[in-house]
Amino acid sequence: MKKVNLRMKELNKYNAIKEFVDHVSNKNRVAINLSLSRLSPVRVRPMASKIE
Repeated sequence: MKKVNLRMKELNKYNAIKEFVDHVSNKNRVAINLSLSRLSPVRVRPMASKIE
């Protein structure tokens, strides 16, 4: 596996998300630290099935 070197900002985001997943910390605090909004998550729409 190839080692990936992250920049400081990317490393801080990675560590914050990893800590959240590992320790189930407060979602709001993590969102504030990452300058994100909890109200607007990124959503992927599933493709609609074609009805013929």
